[in-house]
Formats: sequence, C-alpha cells, structure tokens
Amino acid sequence: MSRIKWLVAMCALAGAAVATETENVAFSIVRAPGAVKIDADASDWNLAGSIFCCPDVEKFRESYAVWIAAMFDADNLYFLFRWRDATPMNNPGLAGSDYPWQGDCMQVRMATSPESKTAFNGLRHNTDVSKLPMKFAHFEFWRDRTRTAAAGATLAFAAQPKGEDVMSRGVKEAFRQTQGGYVQEVSVPWALVCDGAYRPKSGDRMLLAFEPNYRTSGDQRLSTKDLFREGVAPDRAMTFMRADVWGLAEFVDTMAAPRPLRLADGRLLPVSMEGGFPRIDWKSLKGGAAKPGFKPIKFRLDEPMNVSVVVRNAAGDVVAWPLSNQPLPAGENEILWNGLSACYDTHVGEPVPAGTYTWEGLAHKPFHIELQGWAHAAGPNPYDFAGGGWGGDHGDPCAVACDGKFVYMGWHRAEAGQAVVAADYDGNMVWHHKRGGFGSARALAADREGHLYVYDAGQGNVVYRLNSLKGEYENFPGTTSAEFSLEPFKLGLAKRMRFAAGRLEFSFGGEHVSVAVSNLGDVKRRAVTPDDLAVRAVAPDGAVYIATGAPDHQIRVVKNNREVRRIGRKGGRRLSGTWDPDGLYNVADIALDDKGFLWVAEADALPRRISKWDAASGAFAAEFFGSTVYGALGGAICPADPKIVVGQGCEWRLDGVSTKAACVGYVSRTAG
Repeated sequence: MSRIKWLVAMCALAGAAVATETENVAFSIVRAPGAVKIDADASDWNLAGSIFCCPDVEKFRESYAVWIAAMFDADNLYFLFRWRDATPMNNPGLAGSDYPWQGDCMQVRMATSPESKTAFNGLRHNTDVSKLPMKFAHFEFWRDRTRTAAAGATLAFAAQPKGEDVMSRGVKEAFRQTQGGYVQEVSVPWALVCDGAYRPKSGDRMLLAFEPNYRTSGDQRLSTKDLFREGVAPDRAMTFMRADVWGLAEFVDTMAAPRPLRLADGRLLPVSMEGGFPRIDWKSLKGGAAKPGFKPIKFRLDEPMNVSVVVRNAAGDVVAWPLSNQPLPAGENEILWNGLSACYDTHVGEPVPAGTYTWEGLAHKPFHIELQGWAHAAGPNPYDFAGGGWGGDHGDPCAVACDGKFVYMGWHRAEAGQAVVAADYDGNMVWHHKRGGFGSARALAADREGHLYVYDAGQGNVVYRLNSLKGEYENFPGTTSAEFSLEPFKLGLAKRMRFAAGRLEFSFGGEHVSVAVSNLGDVKRRAVTPDDLAVRAVAPDGAVYIATGAPDHQIRVVKNNREVRRIGRKGGRRLSGTWDPDGLYNVADIALDDKGFLWVAEADALPRRISKWDAASGAFAAEFFGSTVYGALGGAICPADPKIVVGQGCEWRLDGVSTKAACVGYVSRTAG
C-alpha cells in the first residue's frame, strides 16, 4: 500500500485507460464558401473545422471512427460525415418502421437560440428548459437496407426512440462508399431547428452532440458519443437527455487551421491540413508526456499478472478504482489516477476533495474461465447477442402464436433480451426481434402467409408487421410503414389480438375492432363477446382449448360443447418446494402447432416459462425458460458445488452434459 498526499483538488480529466476514446470540447461551424451540392463529395467543403470521433483510438481508429464537419449558409445547416467503417452502410432496418440507431446511423442532438451568447450559460442538469429561449432537435440520419436515405427527428427537448420523417420537410442526404468506409452528406433547413425568423450568424453559438452508431461484423450495435461541454463531466449513457453536457459549437466565417484532437484522458494530438483534409499525427499517441493533474501509481511485477487498484480516503473508504483486472507485463508499471471519484466507462466521477489518499492493489495470474452452462435462458447461449437473447428482461411471457413453420413467443417488455422469439417446433431459436429500446409483444398473430403481427402496447399502442421467416419489418400493403397505431380507436389498450380471414381482430374491454390487413382503412366495429376475450385456441377437428385461470390453472378441452378433458394438474403447479413441470400457472396465451402440440405462455416471473404439451393426451412435453430480470439480479453460483445455481427465485442444476441447467426447486417467490 502506498500513500498519496494531496493538497489541491484534482482537475476533472478522464483517467488513463487501455482503451482511449475521443472527447472533443470545441467545434466550429464554418460558413459555406459557395453553393453546397448534397452529393457526398467534399470538394465544396472547408474541412478545417472537422473533429474526429472514435470509441477507442488505439484499436478502432481505422475501423470504427468518423470525421465530422459542419457548414452553414442562410438557408441550411450542413454536415459531412466521413466514416471509417469495417462494415459500411449495413443497417438492416427499414425506413419508416425500424429504429435507425440499431445499426449504422448518425444521431445529432442540437439546440439553437436567438440569444445564443447567453442562453446556454444557465443550462444545468434537470433545468426546466421550457423557460429557456431555445429550440431543441434530435436527428437520425441513415440509409436503410433498401439503400433508401432516411432522416427522422424529434423537434422537442424530450427525444423519442424514433423521430418523425423529415425528408419530406426539406432534409437532404447523400451517401458514397469509399475504401474503408463511406461518406454521408446532409443538409437541414434552418426552419426546422430555429424559432421564427432567427437564423444563426457568425459569432453565434449552438449546442451540438454527436452519436455515431455502427453495426459490427458480429451483428452488434456499437454506439459512441462525442462533442461535450468544456468543464462539465460528460455523460455518455444519458446523453440524449443531458443537454447540459452537449458541446458549444461556434459559427465562424472561415477557418484555416484545425484544432488538435482531444482524447478523454486530456491528451491533445496534433492535427494538420493536407490536400484540404485534416490529418492526425498518431505518432504522439504513444508519447510519454506528463499529464497535468494526474497522480502516478507505480509498482513492480515479478511476472505478468492481472492487476486491480483501488484508492482510499483517510477514513479508509474506497473512492476510486483506477484499474480493474487489467493484464500487465512483468517489470516496472505505472498507472495514472486522475483524481476523480469512482466512475464507469460512460460517466466520469467528480473530483475528490483535497486530502490524503492511499492506494492498494491486488495481483493474480489470469484466471482460466470455461463456460460450463447457464440457467433460465432457453436460447443457444445466455447472451443478448451471437444468436442469444431469449425473451425480455422487464416482462413475463404473455403471447404465443403458431403457423405452419414456427412457434412465435412474446414477452411483455424487453430492454435487454428480445420481446419476440421465433423457434422451430423443437424450441430451437430461428430469429428474435425487439422494437425500439423497450420492446413489447403483448399479443402475436400469424397469418400463415409469411407474416407475423406484433402488438407493442408499451411504445405507442402500435401493431407492427414482420416477415415471419426472417423477423424483418415488412410494410403493410399500400403503405410505406410496417406499423399502425390503435390510438385512433380511442379504446385504450387491446386485450386480445387475432388474425382471421385477412383481418386483424382486436378485443378491447367493451368493443371489438376488425381491421383489414390489405386496407388499414377498412375497419369494422361491434360489441365484444366473452369468446373474444377468452384465452383460447381451436384445433382443426373443432376442439376448443380454453384456459381456466385461477384457481384451477388448467386448459379445458371442449368438443361439441362438452368438456372432454383437461390439461395440467388441477390447482396448477406448486409454487414452493421441488419443481414440478406438470402444472400450469397464470396462463396468458395458448396456441396449437401443426404437430399436435399446445404451446402455453405463463405470465409468471419466478420463473418465466413457456411450456409445451401434447394436445391429444395432455402430457407435459417440454419447457423453455427465460429471460432473467434486468442484470440477472439475485443470481449466484454455489461455491461448494458450481453446478448448482440460484436465480429467478429458483434453484438450478447442471448435469455436466447439457449447457442448460434444469430447474429443481423454488428458493423464494419474492426473489428476482
């Protein structure tokens, strides 16, 4: 342990790290030298005001980075994005339906004000912006899978997950693929982002923040944030709602020399103009220049080790952890602490008070970790990527539908995980889907013609249409969108949704609404019936399967108006003690597949289960668990027997053969 004496407060710079992201704090919007043609060609641009944005300059500066420049004239604000992208323009979304930021997309957040020299000075976190003389806008600029240029915007302070289309309101966009990336050029009419007759002039300022998004080769979203307010700790997690951290951009008549590139650890890298384009001197990235305000922590390792370091105050409390399980070489090592309190990678801490601090470290040889299995995740892996993502984290199973190929399962709400999963009849995942940031699949309906309809009651009371083979958006016939809203019916949230004879049938509390898929304007309304609201499915032989609910928790099988049998133990499955798969609990939806099995969505969190039953005999066939609650809270591995896992209120056991643990019993019905 070593002691650090500190008599002055440290400056708020980001700490040294293995991966260094950019953190620009100044930006110039240059007056256009002439007419600007939106053609993704930089020949009519002054690029001296460009900034370089990258999530990790050591690793990604050639593969996931972007040069950003802006110009203006009397009519428009212009952006030029010169992307370095290993997987260029591969956004899989569909304009008008998908959320663009889930793939290659540039999000731009801005605010303008006629009083720009003073209006932004009083902006603080949680400020009531309605009382400030400024106009906000959040843009998404992208190209969809059909190569269609698209732009959406929320023209208000509170950003929506997907903005309204603004291509029809004068926004222009062009794309051009280049070696190692692509160029994207955009023009935005001032009328969209300025109040009244105000138009910015040289010397004025505006707020700007950029969020470049990439879809990587691993089919993952990589999102970064850049251009922050100087002197304000950046928030890279909630940037969309933290206008107080957005950078101040100044309008200038001309610019000849570019600014140095600022990194998140405070280093400045030289930038020069060569042939009209900015160039960064990367040689200085490895330089050992002193970093003012940083405190060195030095130690020696006899062999390569993984090292963790914490800093404690005089009371012994941990105030920061500048290093966490990082591999370091043998010999002399030095890390730099920036004097900030504990932080994570998207939100820096605050400067610690002046005083005396000590550090201590833990070093160990790298652990050998080998995946043995997982619990409460029925997909091919327990992750939310690489083919995983079985179910939603914020909601229980609530919907199920079948067609001639797949079974489709829905969860009430998903932030992590996926709200919709398609699987074959053996339960093997084929694809998954989530709409927006908090997707919902309150109800599902399949038309057996290659389409699945999903009712997202949690994000706008919307129904959307997917290609059932691929899980991709497909527009409704005669429209340019794959979704429509139930809000015009003014009936609140639908309780049931079914598909029959080319129509989507919605059952509300007191009314039934039928909408023709081929013509969304063809709407029929009538009084709702008990059958409309029942959890039911009809077999080809006319047998009707009806969920009874509490207290029986069974499925009644009715034929010729006579009950012929029931599926599941009377009273449902036990809720304590040893796990018993033969009972049902809180049935939310049922569906029959073409092989004679009944699929049941059970609206229960502890655990979350979709079960499969032989429809003819009523015998239990299989069960599929997932997803865990957000962050798998409450999960633990038994230290005495690592094949025993606790989570989602239950005990699970790995058998050493399968990677999926079996549920063996309840721990608590109040656990998460």
